[in-house]
Amino acid sequence: RTGAAKSDRSRQAPSPGPRLYQAKAGGRPLQDQGCITKAEFMEHVTGFYMTLGGGGGSDQKVAPRVFSTGSVGYFLQRFVYITVNKKLVRLKAQVTITVCGSKNEGKADELVAAMPDVPCALASRSQSTSKMRLKDKDGEPLPGGVDTDGMSFHMRPKRFSTGSVGFFNSHKLKWDIGGVERKLQCSVMLVALGSKLWSDGDGAP
Repeated sequence: RTGAAKSDRSRQAPSPGPRLYQAKAGGRPLQDQGCITKAEFMEHVTGFYMTLGGGGGSDQKVAPRVFSTGSVGYFLQRFVYITVNKKLVRLKAQVTITVCGSKNEGKADELVAAMPDVPCALASRSQSTSKMRLKDKDGEPLPGGVDTDGMSFHMRPKRFSTGSVGFFNSHKLKWDIGGVERKLQCSVMLVALGSKLWSDGDGAP
């Protein structure tokens, strides 16, 4: 009986690969994102604007923290979606905000105490030349949002050194923390989940 079970398993067709995510929008099933290639992704995506804290009045907030490096700042991770060539692709959004120079000050706890919690809901709006926007898991666009104290980012398509594809941007801004003007380094990365394993596709850039 054990031998028969092994034989049955050996006759099973090999798996076509991981089915990363499948969702519905408007009642119609969308293609699995595992079907997309890196070349297709890079060909069809365009830049768009993402705002931290502009998510339609949500009261979600993220607290300041001390990173393992000793620097002080904020970290947010969310999962969002985007439609690429009629396929809904799941993205891991990571926002890192670091107070410049805080690693070597030796006043991490004091600095954290002076920093407020910040709204962390996400919003997005398209460029004037495209309709690309972030969406929720049901395929519905996130709120449009507005620029919030420099926390809007022009997200640009990127092929990462890891082999994954997605979007990236970073910039610096100034905040008043405890009555002192400080510089903050902000980095935003949106990575298409599983894209490291996607086929490059013909004509991949």
